[in-house]
Formats: sequence, C-alpha cells, structure tokens
Amino acid sequence: MYVTNAYRMDRKDALMLADQVGMGQFITTNDHAGIEATLLPFVLKREGDRVVVETHFSRVNTQWEDEDVLIVVQGPTTYISGVDLPPEPADARVPRVPSVDYLTVHMKGRMRHRQGDVAFSTAHLDELVEKFDDQWRVETHSDPRLVEDILPALVAVEIEVEEVVGKWKLHQGLAPDEIEYTIAKLRDRGTPDALAVADEMETRALPWARARAERDRQTAQLPVPKPSRPRPPRVYKYEREGRA
Repeated sequence: MYVTNAYRMDRKDALMLADQVGMGQFITTNDHAGIEATLLPFVLKREGDRVVVETHFSRVNTQWEDEDVLIVVQGPTTYISGVDLPPEPADARVPRVPSVDYLTVHMKGRMRHRQGDVAFSTAHLDELVEKFDDQWRVETHSDPRLVEDILPALVAVEIEVEEVVGKWKLHQGLAPDEIEYTIAKLRDRGTPDALAVADEMETRALPWARARAERDRQTAQLPVPKPSRPRPPRVYKYEREGRA
C-alpha cells in the first residue's frame, strides 16, 4: 500500500486498530482462480514482535490452500463533500474537492492451514465467539454436537504476519481551525460513518495539525542569520610577483 509519512500509522497503533475491527478481506492468488478475496472475522494474537492472525475458511473455498495472503482491514471511512471543507483561501495552490477520509491496515503474511485439527478449530471458534459476542454461547444456545458436526466443513488457518502497514487519511494537511470546521460538518451530518471519522479527526488529525502549526510558529521566530562577510579573493604568490 502506498502511504506517505504524514499518513502512516505506527505499527502498534495499526495492530490495535486491526484487532478492534476484527474482520477484513483475505486476498490470495493462485494459478487456477487468479486473485480471490473473502471477508472473514479473525482473532489477532501478539507475542512480543510476533503477530499471528487466526481465521477459518469454508472447506470448499480453496483459498485456504494458498500461502501468501494480504489482509485488508478497513477502519472508519466516510465521504467528504466539498461543502464539508472550508472555502479555498485566496492563495490556494490546489483545489479543495470531494474526497474520502479513512483508516485502513494492510497485513501481509504466510498462511498455514490446520485442516483436521479438531482441537485447534474448536478453540479458534470459541475465541472468535468470545471476541464478538457477549451473549451467545455454544453451550447455552446450541447443541455442541451440531457444532462438532460442521467442523469438517471448515478449515482453520494461521497467518504469520510479516508486514504491517497502517494509514490514516483525515485531511491532516489542513490548518487546525479548518479541521475543526470539517469535524463540525461531519457531526451535523450525523451518520454513523461520519461521526466515527469526526471522532478520529478530533483524536488524530487535530493534535497532529496543532503540533505542526506550533513547529512552524517556533521556526518563524528563529533569528535570521546575518550574511557572512565575503572573503577577499585569494592572491597567489606568482600573481603578486607579476608572473600571471
């Protein structure tokens, strides 16, 4: 994923967002089907610097046989209308046009299937339910034997994550007061996606822009160095003796 330094999330923050969202597009490639993608829930586990993602495919979905995988996790996302942005200043160098603001995390890794590993598959499904649901449980809301019967139709997999890239695009290039203007517009819109992005702008983009403005202010107050006096041209001995 292309991302400039100003839009890059640090690794810890990116993993935290991926864990909170807990689902993403699992994208693989193979010779018989080309590029394939499946939206799946997952459990993310961290042990020091090691990151493992666990999920499961339907057995008939042959993506589980692939090795290299890209997991695309989409965080808060919303459309930014041109009217959500403050008017263009008189000295604007680029137009202010409609856009999309979002947070996203891409994780690349190697996938290993656990086909036939009943203990692993059962533990994985329990952890997945525990992560997403605080009410439903196999023991109280279903027949455990029925769940056991469907295990052969699923293939649990582990992805050893090798690369994590997070990106937040929240109009952080605007001035702080301009970001506040856009936040207010999104809150007026009131849709869940607009409110979620407004919250992210308030906690991420606004402090970032304020820190940048403060750095610019301090830089502007630095004394301008006086130009150094030019040195007289050097006269070599043979020139003084008239042998030029």
